[in-house]
Amino acid sequence: MGLADITSISPGIKHAEVLLTHSHWDHIGGAADFASVSVFDSPFEVERLKKGWRLEEMVGFSKEFFSAPFPADFFPEVFDIPGVNEFTTFKDQENIDLGNITVQVIHIPGHTPGSACFFIPELGYLFTGDTLYAGPEYLHLPESDWKQYFLSLLKIKELTVNKLKMIFPGHNGFTASQELLDRHILAGYGFIQPASIEQGIDDFGSNTKKYYGDFSLMIPR
Repeated sequence: MGLADITSISPGIKHAEVLLTHSHWDHIGGAADFASVSVFDSPFEVERLKKGWRLEEMVGFSKEFFSAPFPADFFPEVFDIPGVNEFTTFKDQENIDLGNITVQVIHIPGHTPGSACFFIPELGYLFTGDTLYAGPEYLHLPESDWKQYFLSLLKIKELTVNKLKMIFPGHNGFTASQELLDRHILAGYGFIQPASIEQGIDDFGSNTKKYYGDFSLMIPR
């Protein structure tokens, strides 16, 4: 989020290699403080990371939404997320060798054009960003493609089959099981029916929201 200096956690963390799942404002805050930052090689992700986000662009940002107090030196009325000037890009199914483990990049367009998740096959760990979590999946944004999103879920399933042990989502919980992925796929292809459906409009436009208990899908109306 960039509300506080993440690099102050420990002396060496400033030199960590930061891999971004996508370039939305609530995922790149603080990225500019690190020495090494990478994002998927997609025009949307690259340009948005370079540009950063002005306060008026950050739809949904409000100090009333935060349960924890802001840092004493933080002023939400003038909050901007700076762009990152120097960074590298990665490609689909690129393997990042960390010695005893490998990070596999999986391109999963849908939420954004260059969304990516990171799979560590040696551990069975999958880091999904905003593509998979227990909550409302935002698929009605201007840069979203909800049909491509469901194809991306199948791609994740195919590339992690018999290896996936734990999901680390971007929101609404620290961990999740493979069941969350399976239920998203079943919902997306109509094999399970929503408990309820609502038609609405928000800051991103009109949408249809389908509720499935532990998650919901928001698609364009």
